Amino acid sequence: MAMYIDIFYQDHPAHPTIKLLETSYEFNHNQDTGTGKSHANMIALDFSIFEHTYLPVLIHDLILFKNIEVHACEQILKTYLSFDKQTFIAIDELKKYSAEIIDLVKRVTFLELSPQRLAFKKSWKKLKAS
Repeated sequence: MAMYIDIFYQDHPAHPTIKLLETSYEFNHNQDTGTGKSHANMIALDFSIFEHTYLPVLIHDLILFKNIEVHACEQILKTYLSFDKQTFIAIDELKKYSAEIIDLVKRVTFLELSPQRLAFKKSWKKLKAS
């Protein structure tokens, strides 16, 4: 995990640790418990497991990226491409990223949703009439 955190963040970031017990686990964020850093720590754990196991695919939803600092998120997005296995992410708010990252995401996008291109031909945001 430390290797990935060092990729995501500069200036000696706090490294998370995990302790696997018989019936539980302890995931320690080492006093850096902000939501964004906690999500980046979880992504680093996922990347480590993905790299060192036969897990065939990794999927992350957009909620993970919302609170991660932009520069760290850009490094995370680049890291997805370093794997020889399939990764899938949902991401929005692309305009906050650099042109390089926007281009990278657009090059590997296989499905893009919008208000005009709904996933299930129905918007779940609208209230039902009573």
